[in-house]
Amino acid sequence: MEREESRVHHVLNIDEIELLLTVGGHDKNLAARAPSEVKVHVLPKGGNAQSSRVGQAAARALEGKTAGSRPVEVSTQAFTTGPALAAKVKEARLAIVYVTPGFDAAEMESIAKSLAGISVLSAGALTRFIDMGVVLGFELVSGKPKLLVHLKRAHDQSVE
Repeated sequence: MEREESRVHHVLNIDEIELLLTVGGHDKNLAARAPSEVKVHVLPKGGNAQSSRVGQAAARALEGKTAGSRPVEVSTQAFTTGPALAAKVKEARLAIVYVTPGFDAAEMESIAKSLAGISVLSAGALTRFIDMGVVLGFELVSGKPKLLVHLKRAHDQSVE
């Protein structure tokens, strides 16, 4: 499956970013996570050109946006390890982590395990990420993104 998916070219759908911010803005725990600004971290996979392109497009699409009537502040840093990501989320008080394409099952498992118990909304660019470690995923249906939510992970990451 990994080889097949690596041939699939993912282009960021701007509607995904709008949905991400809408859902994030309606999270009942957002105020505690982001009292004055919503810090959104775009997570590309280092050394993966497609992941980098989608990450850059997502960061541009997030600039100047709001979530829950709070301004969005965007950061981007390539993935190293799940524990390093968890430390970054805690240290920077990130409210949302957006995972770009390019990650394999082991990396997604590391992300999921590391973010469990941390109040953060994780979202993934690929449908398969919803089963591999993120709270929120998107599926393109007739050119429009459909929202997928992993309820157990939402509970584990204090997303309501």
